[in-house]
Amino acid sequence: MMRSPAVLCALFAALPAKADTFWFAEPSSTPEAAENAVRDCVRGVLLSEDKDAYVVRIIGGELTIAKASVVRVEKDDLTVEAIAKAETDAKDALAAADAERAQRHAERKLARGVAVAEAAARKSEAARAMLPADEPALPTTAYNPVLGYARAGLSKRDLVREASMAYQATRDRELLRVIRQLRRL
Repeated sequence: MMRSPAVLCALFAALPAKADTFWFAEPSSTPEAAENAVRDCVRGVLLSEDKDAYVVRIIGGELTIAKASVVRVEKDDLTVEAIAKAETDAKDALAAADAERAQRHAERKLARGVAVAEAAARKSEAARAMLPADEPALPTTAYNPVLGYARAGLSKRDLVREASMAYQATRDRELLRVIRQLRRL
Protein backbone atom coordinates (compact mmCIF):
# COMPACT_ATOMS: atom_id res chain seq x y z
CA MET A 1 0.00 0.00 0.00
CA MET A 2 1.39 3.38 -1.01
CA ARG A 3 1.12 6.38 1.29
CA SER A 4 1.23 9.93 0.13
CA PRO A 5 4.30 12.05 1.04
CA ALA A 6 2.11 14.60 2.83
CA VAL A 7 0.76 11.93 5.20
CA LEU A 8 4.27 10.63 5.87
CA CYS A 9 5.53 14.16 6.61
CA ALA A 10 2.61 14.77 8.99
CA LEU A 11 3.28 11.48 10.80
CA PHE A 12 6.98 12.27 11.03
CA ALA A 13 6.27 15.76 12.44
CA ALA A 14 3.85 14.29 14.99
CA LEU A 15 6.52 12.04 16.48
CA PRO A 16 7.79 13.39 19.77
CA ALA A 17 11.23 14.95 19.56
CA LYS A 18 13.82 13.28 21.74
CA ALA A 19 15.76 15.39 24.19
CA ASP A 20 19.51 15.32 24.31
CA THR A 21 22.43 16.69 26.27
CA PHE A 22 25.19 17.90 23.98
CA TRP A 23 28.61 17.75 25.64
CA PHE A 24 31.43 20.00 24.42
CA ALA A 25 33.99 18.34 26.71
CA GLU A 26 34.10 14.89 28.26
CA PRO A 27 32.31 14.97 31.64
CA SER A 28 34.52 14.16 34.61
CA SER A 29 33.70 12.56 37.95
CA THR A 30 35.70 15.03 40.10
CA PRO A 31 33.74 17.50 42.29
CA GLU A 32 35.16 20.64 40.66
CA ALA A 33 34.33 19.23 37.23
CA ALA A 34 30.70 18.86 38.36
CA GLU A 35 30.59 22.67 38.87
CA ASN A 36 31.96 23.29 35.37
CA ALA A 37 29.61 20.73 33.80
CA VAL A 38 26.96 23.40 33.34
CA ARG A 39 29.30 25.31 31.06
CA ASP A 40 30.39 22.19 29.17
CA CYS A 41 26.99 21.06 27.93
CA VAL A 42 23.70 22.21 26.41
CA ARG A 43 20.47 20.46 27.28
CA GLY A 44 17.61 20.68 24.81
CA VAL A 45 15.48 18.87 22.25
CA LEU A 46 17.02 17.97 18.90
CA LEU A 47 14.79 19.45 16.19
CA SER A 48 16.85 18.69 13.12
CA GLU A 49 20.29 17.68 12.06
CA ASP A 50 22.36 17.89 8.90
CA LYS A 51 25.89 16.80 8.09
CA ASP A 52 27.50 19.85 9.81
CA ALA A 53 25.18 20.98 12.60
CA TYR A 54 22.45 20.18 15.11
CA VAL A 55 19.41 22.44 15.55
CA VAL A 56 18.38 22.23 19.21
CA ARG A 57 15.34 23.75 20.95
CA ILE A 58 16.38 25.12 24.34
CA ILE A 59 14.64 27.33 26.89
CA GLY A 60 14.58 30.73 25.24
CA GLY A 61 14.76 29.69 21.59
CA GLU A 62 16.63 27.56 19.11
CA LEU A 63 20.35 26.95 18.94
CA THR A 64 22.52 25.69 16.09
CA ILE A 65 25.51 23.68 17.28
CA ALA A 66 28.39 22.62 15.03
CA LYS A 67 28.84 18.85 15.10
CA ALA A 68 32.60 19.28 15.26
CA SER A 69 32.33 20.97 18.66
CA VAL A 70 30.18 18.21 20.21
CA VAL A 71 32.11 15.42 21.96
CA ARG A 72 29.20 13.33 23.18
CA VAL A 73 25.38 13.28 22.98
CA GLU A 74 23.27 11.76 25.77
CA LYS A 75 19.55 11.04 25.49
CA ASP A 76 17.09 12.10 28.21
CA ASP A 77 13.35 12.64 28.68
CA LEU A 78 12.98 16.42 28.10
CA THR A 79 10.28 17.38 25.56
CA VAL A 80 9.41 20.49 23.59
CA GLU A 81 6.24 20.80 25.67
CA ALA A 82 8.28 20.80 28.88
CA ILE A 83 10.50 23.56 27.45
CA ALA A 84 7.42 25.59 26.46
CA LYS A 85 5.95 25.10 29.94
CA ALA A 86 9.22 26.21 31.57
CA GLU A 87 9.23 29.34 29.39
CA THR A 88 5.62 30.09 30.33
CA ASP A 89 6.35 29.57 34.03
CA ALA A 90 9.39 31.85 33.82
CA LYS A 91 7.48 34.59 31.99
CA ASP A 92 6.15 36.15 35.23
CA ALA A 93 9.56 36.03 36.89
CA LEU A 94 11.17 37.60 33.81
CA ALA A 95 8.54 40.35 33.71
CA ALA A 96 9.13 41.08 37.41
CA ALA A 97 12.89 41.16 36.88
CA ASP A 98 12.44 43.48 33.89
CA ALA A 99 10.20 45.81 35.92
CA GLU A 100 12.80 45.87 38.72
CA ARG A 101 15.55 46.64 36.19
CA ALA A 102 13.47 49.49 34.74
CA GLN A 103 12.86 50.84 38.26
CA ARG A 104 16.61 50.79 39.05
CA HIS A 105 17.30 52.54 35.73
CA ALA A 106 14.73 55.26 36.53
CA GLU A 107 16.26 55.74 40.01
CA ARG A 108 19.76 56.07 38.53
CA LYS A 109 18.48 58.56 35.94
CA LEU A 110 16.80 60.62 38.67
CA ALA A 111 19.98 60.54 40.78
CA ARG A 112 22.02 61.74 37.79
CA GLY A 113 19.54 64.58 37.24
CA VAL A 114 19.77 65.61 40.89
CA ALA A 115 23.57 65.50 40.74
CA VAL A 116 23.58 67.69 37.63
CA ALA A 117 21.20 70.19 39.25
CA GLU A 118 23.35 70.34 42.40
CA ALA A 119 26.50 70.87 40.33
CA ALA A 120 24.81 73.68 38.39
CA ALA A 121 23.71 75.29 41.66
CA ARG A 122 27.26 75.07 43.06
CA LYS A 123 28.63 76.60 39.86
CA SER A 124 26.19 79.52 39.94
CA GLU A 125 26.94 80.09 43.65
CA ALA A 126 30.65 80.18 42.84
CA ALA A 127 30.02 82.66 40.04
CA ARG A 128 28.02 84.87 42.41
CA ALA A 129 30.81 84.66 44.98
CA MET A 130 33.31 85.95 42.41
CA LEU A 131 31.30 89.17 41.86
CA PRO A 132 32.33 92.14 43.98
CA ALA A 133 30.33 92.49 47.19
CA ASP A 134 29.34 96.09 46.52
CA GLU A 135 28.17 95.88 42.94
CA PRO A 136 27.88 99.27 41.29
CA ALA A 137 24.28 100.21 40.72
CA LEU A 138 23.04 100.88 37.25
CA PRO A 139 22.74 104.55 36.47
CA THR A 140 19.27 105.67 37.41
CA THR A 141 18.13 107.88 34.58
CA ALA A 142 21.18 110.05 35.06
CA TYR A 143 21.18 110.90 31.39
CA ASN A 144 18.13 110.93 29.19
CA PRO A 145 19.35 110.62 25.60
CA VAL A 146 15.93 111.42 24.15
CA LEU A 147 15.57 114.71 25.95
CA GLY A 148 19.32 115.32 26.00
CA TYR A 149 19.74 116.37 29.63
CA ALA A 150 21.57 114.96 32.66
CA ARG A 151 20.56 114.87 36.31
CA ALA A 152 21.67 117.90 38.22
CA GLY A 153 24.69 117.62 40.48
CA LEU A 154 26.69 115.05 38.43
CA SER A 155 29.43 115.96 36.03
CA LYS A 156 29.85 114.39 32.63
CA ARG A 157 32.88 112.47 33.88
CA ASP A 158 30.87 111.01 36.82
CA LEU A 159 28.09 109.89 34.51
CA VAL A 160 30.53 108.17 32.12
CA ARG A 161 32.29 106.49 35.07
CA GLU A 162 28.99 105.22 36.52
CA ALA A 163 27.89 103.84 33.16
CA SER A 164 31.33 102.21 32.59
CA MET A 165 31.25 100.51 36.00
CA ALA A 166 27.72 99.32 35.36
CA TYR A 167 28.81 97.88 32.00
CA GLN A 168 31.79 96.07 33.56
CA ALA A 169 29.48 94.51 36.17
CA THR A 170 26.71 93.46 33.80
CA ARG A 171 28.20 93.37 30.29
CA ASP A 172 24.92 94.80 29.02
CA ARG A 173 25.46 96.06 25.44
CA GLU A 174 22.82 98.76 25.91
CA LEU A 175 25.15 100.49 28.40
CA LEU A 176 27.79 100.87 25.68
CA ARG A 177 25.29 102.94 23.71
CA VAL A 178 24.62 105.08 26.79
CA ILE A 179 28.38 105.59 27.33
CA ARG A 180 28.82 106.76 23.73
CA GLN A 181 25.93 109.19 24.10
CA LEU A 182 27.37 110.55 27.36
CA ARG A 183 30.71 111.17 25.72
CA ARG A 184 29.00 113.15 22.94
CA LEU A 185 27.21 115.30 25.48
